[in-house]
Amino acid sequence: MTHQQPPNGGSSKGETDTMVGILTRTVAESPVIRWILHARIRRKRYNDVVFVGDDFIHVKQVKEGGHLQHIATKNDFDARIRAARTFSNVSDAPDEDLFFKTEDSEEHADGIPPQCVVLTLESNDLLFLYLANDRNGGYRFIHQTLPMPTFDRLLFQPGEHLAVDPRSRALAVAANEREVVIYSAKSEDRIRHELHTGYQDWCPVSAQRPLPVEGVIQHIDFLYPPMDDNGADDNDHVILLLIVIVQRRIRAIWIDWYYSTDLHHATVHTGQPLDDAQSVPGLLIPLRNAAFLLVNGSEIKRWKGLLSGSASGQAINSMNLAASYPGASPRRPAWANWCRPRRGRSARSDFEHLYLIREDGQVYLVQMVGEKVETSHAGEFDCHVGTAFASLGDSRDPDILAVAGDMSSGRIQSIGNWFTPLRPVDLSRDDTMEMELIETIPNWASVTDMVVSTLPGKSQRPRDGVFLTSCRQPYGAIAELRRGFEARLALYFQLSSLSSVTDIWALPSLGVGHILLVMSSPAGTQLLEMPAEAALDEIKVIDDTALALDSSHRTLAAAVLEDARLLQITDSSICLTPGTAANFEDCARIDRPTASVIAAAIDTTQCIAVTAERAADCGSEFALFCHQLRTDDSSAWDPSQLQSKTCCGLESEPLSLVVFTHASLTTCLVATVEGQLGLIRISPHGPPTTLMWKTIPAPQGTLGLCDNIITLRNDPSDTTVLATCGLRDGRLYTIVVNTSNDATFGEDRTLDISQSTVKLTQPSDAPSTAYAMSGLDTCLLSWDGRHISSLNIQNIWVSDKLRPELAQGPVLACTHMPPAHLLSSPDLAGSLVMISGDEFLVATLDRMVTNVPRQIPLRKIRNEDEEGDEEEEEDVEEGGTPNRLLYAEKQRCLVSASMRYGVRSFPSSLPHGKPEERRQIWPEIDFIPSRSSAPSYTHQMQPGERVYALLEWSFKLSEDKTYSFIVVGGSYTRRDGSIRGRITFLQPVNKSWRVEGVKEGQSIKFDGPVYALASIGELIFIVCTGHTIVAYEFATQERKWEQLCAPFKIASPGIHLSTTGMTIYVSTNDDSLVALELVSRLEGGAPANPEYDFELVAQTMAPRPDTSLHHLVPELQNLSDDSTSQPSISLTTTKHNQLLGLKHSFLTHANSAEILFEARLPRSLTRLRQCNIRPRWKAAPPPGVLVDNIIGCAADGTLMGVALLDDKLWGRLSWLQRLCEWSEELSPHSFQTPAYSVGEGNYVRDERAMPIGFASSGEVVMRASKPRVQDGHIDGDVLVRLLRKNGGGVEMLKRVVRDVAAREDQAGEWMRRHLEGELEAVDEVVGMLRCLLDLWL
Repeated sequence: MTHQQPPNGGSSKGETDTMVGILTRTVAESPVIRWILHARIRRKRYNDVVFVGDDFIHVKQVKEGGHLQHIATKNDFDARIRAARTFSNVSDAPDEDLFFKTEDSEEHADGIPPQCVVLTLESNDLLFLYLANDRNGGYRFIHQTLPMPTFDRLLFQPGEHLAVDPRSRALAVAANEREVVIYSAKSEDRIRHELHTGYQDWCPVSAQRPLPVEGVIQHIDFLYPPMDDNGADDNDHVILLLIVIVQRRIRAIWIDWYYSTDLHHATVHTGQPLDDAQSVPGLLIPLRNAAFLLVNGSEIKRWKGLLSGSASGQAINSMNLAASYPGASPRRPAWANWCRPRRGRSARSDFEHLYLIREDGQVYLVQMVGEKVETSHAGEFDCHVGTAFASLGDSRDPDILAVAGDMSSGRIQSIGNWFTPLRPVDLSRDDTMEMELIETIPNWASVTDMVVSTLPGKSQRPRDGVFLTSCRQPYGAIAELRRGFEARLALYFQLSSLSSVTDIWALPSLGVGHILLVMSSPAGTQLLEMPAEAALDEIKVIDDTALALDSSHRTLAAAVLEDARLLQITDSSICLTPGTAANFEDCARIDRPTASVIAAAIDTTQCIAVTAERAADCGSEFALFCHQLRTDDSSAWDPSQLQSKTCCGLESEPLSLVVFTHASLTTCLVATVEGQLGLIRISPHGPPTTLMWKTIPAPQGTLGLCDNIITLRNDPSDTTVLATCGLRDGRLYTIVVNTSNDATFGEDRTLDISQSTVKLTQPSDAPSTAYAMSGLDTCLLSWDGRHISSLNIQNIWVSDKLRPELAQGPVLACTHMPPAHLLSSPDLAGSLVMISGDEFLVATLDRMVTNVPRQIPLRKIRNEDEEGDEEEEEDVEEGGTPNRLLYAEKQRCLVSASMRYGVRSFPSSLPHGKPEERRQIWPEIDFIPSRSSAPSYTHQMQPGERVYALLEWSFKLSEDKTYSFIVVGGSYTRRDGSIRGRITFLQPVNKSWRVEGVKEGQSIKFDGPVYALASIGELIFIVCTGHTIVAYEFATQERKWEQLCAPFKIASPGIHLSTTGMTIYVSTNDDSLVALELVSRLEGGAPANPEYDFELVAQTMAPRPDTSLHHLVPELQNLSDDSTSQPSISLTTTKHNQLLGLKHSFLTHANSAEILFEARLPRSLTRLRQCNIRPRWKAAPPPGVLVDNIIGCAADGTLMGVALLDDKLWGRLSWLQRLCEWSEELSPHSFQTPAYSVGEGNYVRDERAMPIGFASSGEVVMRASKPRVQDGHIDGDVLVRLLRKNGGGVEMLKRVVRDVAAREDQAGEWMRRHLEGELEAVDEVVGMLRCLLDLWL
């Protein structure tokens, strides 16, 4: 192997070439949405909405009832999005006022998208994009890039502001100051022609012109030009308005031109003064006749007469509702954003309609007719509001308003009635216009702290959960971040008898279109009937006194046959009936008095029922029976409904079975107590025939006992079936079955799921999917039919918009609701039904892997029974804004430190005066039991205090006596206004693992705030207070803390502490990471200060000053063969989006740590944790991964996975990333300007050798725009693009390899020499990459 130079450019000796790389990958994308655009970027009949984040967009479709369905995501911009707007390719259709119209009539003949999204990127590009169908039935983004003029200073770089003309005749892009670029759009006919013909260089822009203006630009937008003399719209005049600040005065500058002329005729008019700039204008809202609204904080003014040269403003003072959160700020709530609801052409001609929303969620509807302005309070959103606000309603929908939420979860709400062909129920206007919640939009930002723990509760978690501080008052919460398929709860109810249910079937009651629920338990069978309209009050228990089905025994299988008859198999009978009511003529029940049915399966397509029975009359103790159900005469009764019955003996007791059919050949799989899996052919003309047996693999000394079997196939015509067995030891066993004439077993595989029995169930209408339940894990299994390893397993997480704190318990049984064509209403069709404890859950399952947060609100709920009232009133006290989080193991609870604000009453300073109200801010400590979803106790602190650090400390006094404390470090304000530090010991009062009180113990005061705490063993803790590090030891005899060493001064304030043995790592504000050691005088000689027995000695310091945020010293093997050196690796995050790898050597004191690598990230990580969050069924890391279990969180809610790599794996991944960055398809917005390009081989300036090759390792000289220390960073977000391509990325990577081989440079020359081997290695590389990027959630 050719040696590869380490990325730090240092020595290539053994001490540095053992670990040279770091891999980062976004595990959970930020939930922060900056804009919501109502844009039809596919077809006009699709009501689409685009959510725009910092560097990604999500396209969703507004479905029935206002619910959103995910369509596509784009996150390969390789740059931050600065602004976003919607551009219309097609004007509104003239028939949009027609109330009744079919969807197909709206479709344009040429099928072009009516609109596209316009983005400005930090790469100085103006980007147009829309969605088009691809060859595989999905969607792909079509984009066109238009470079913007480049300026040296960021303030003058256009892109911060973006505006689109209402008729899409022009666009404008502006910088923060001075620079504006105007663009003229092509005609609608030309745009449609380019899109329809698929013109490769399509672009809506025809010309551009930069224009300088004076002042700091606050807003830009296009105005509606005045109507002409005939009252018609002026389609030629284009007016661009800029709101600027010049010498602390707000001015309005307007630029106008005529669309029919050239942009060189555009005129910049002198700015007109509007108001003194008391504050920065927040919103600019264009109105008719070149008027506009200017919103300044809580003040709104309507301006007109701008074109005449004398603009005049009139205040709108009718929207002065009191603040929702009066203690949040001394100022009135500001208006956050606005939107125009969709209205018909006739309605728009008479009125102007606007929705204005305040930052506290209050919404007003503004209607303007001429000079008259009418306002009305439309409702409120229970969330904080930022810039993401839009109206999503269609022409026949009520007004649908969406808010993404600002440091709180967003909401989608509707105003008005939904369209119905029936006469609506009589409602008052207030009831009709009341806002109704449709669904929530999760947002767990901002994140300041993170805890990973198994959090013991009612059931033991199989792995660590990720808990984050989330949102701000009054919506402060602790969020548990989960990833998988979201099951949105539609309805649920509780029933005590459900706790014993083991199986459930949801069958259609074809006569009335209702749903029949058959629930089996060891004691018998319970039947419920529920309407298809999700009406809880109409669910009823079916009386078993006149029941055609068997309710006294356990049901093993149930189904509805193609002739609408119900078939039930219990452990003692077979029932066949057209309905649930007993009827002598057409009901059949065949009892098995001499046999016991152990397992059963039904094939409805062949009308076959297969049972495995004990003590059967078939020549052996155990036998398999095949029952051919009669289809020629469904009116036949009793045993005559079974046309034939055949059997074959079994050598051992069966446990489970499944039956499936292919090409009229029916096959049965049987699992036995001997750990055997049998393949048996079922024939209607003779007894079943045993084809072969296979032993299920199991650990030595055990048997692979299978209680559930299901079969997966991608298509009914496939000859390959994947048999999947759920084993009692928590494993999942899969084996390929070839269903040809001579059915055989093929390749097999075993996966770990959990430590308890894996239960499997499969919906009858989805042959490629199934559900697995084991412990707290409920998973969806899906198989694409390609190969055995392509079985996909994803967690299912239940969420409830009304109960965000819902904790998912073990699911005992699940099934699917019948399809819509078999029910009277589609409301519940295809929904997922689950039994969990005594709860019956019906949920809509999303089929896209996403983040599913569970948010535990910090609000306190107390039920107070007032005198004289029989009913209890619920008193809710809002929670604060959490900023610190700790899991207290001894208390079995989460401990959260929050900041609260509020308005409190104080006695008046005047004699006999009214009490005065003052705004105060104070911290509080919440204790959340691990078994609960709400704080059990809140400890209030005093105004002026702050909490910066939490630490659990316990002291074992004797075998049966342990004292446990929560150590709180922070600051307090003295009466003279000075700020000092303090440590307070809180002793929780715990009853039944619930903290119900706190006793304040001793406190230690310091001259400066306490920013960090850490412990060494049980008796020592370390304090970071300002520029000082000091250690304390607990004196067991005196029961008090004593200072252990002299304070150690550091150059800049420390903000985070951690300890490894006696080594202390300190993240500092300006000097990166400092390592100290606590040294005893007995080991290191006499200390510098003889007053103390210990001293702190500097060990290593970072080689350069960085503004640190956090650090982690991960557990890993020694990097050096010399065990005496004992080097350690630390990861340090900074405020400038850096993740540094430092190597510390403790051979001598005061060494400078060595920088191994530097990763430049899109955002700064606020916390790093080493944990076990990878599910058991995911593959182990590939060779070359030194550490794979590190995660970091950012303030915007992003969760990032981190792995450390050895040099060999780093070299392969480095070359793979180069290939992805050079590919136009994988990096469409940055392939022309990659960070690394092939150099000329002179090793001059920025050229250096970089690895090349998969099968063969080599080097090629590349020119890099990054410093050498960043070579070690592998960006997993770039690599994962390869796996998202069709076919899993193999064909895509082969194309990229061939493209590189065709290049005329050093890389192309090397690739041509090794092309055959590189192509052969592609499959292995893609498989390795798939495993590597799936190491976390």
